[in-house]
Amino acid sequence: MGRLLATLGVPVGSKTDGELSLPAYLQEAPTETRELFVYSYLENRATRHPEKATLSIFEDRSQQYLIEVADLIESVAGEPVTVTENTITIPARGTRALYNR
Repeated sequence: MGRLLATLGVPVGSKTDGELSLPAYLQEAPTETRELFVYSYLENRATRHPEKATLSIFEDRSQQYLIEVADLIESVAGEPVTVTENTITIPARGTRALYNR
């Protein structure tokens, strides 16, 4: 996972030192690039719940970073994504939108 994300532009090294953010190129990247990043991130970070379609991502990162990730996922899914203290939640509608294309 680390190598893949580094190739996609995520900072390498300690993520607890300093402010972490998504690679700047993702803001204006083509749809295919944004989708690749989101699917790679979810495949390696999301927790699937067997009893429901919701996905959860548990991260010990800044609130700003979690919001950036959630906004990116939301832009690809076309459905709302929520952020709490250390969790990004993709509700069932968002999960279906991402994986039933």
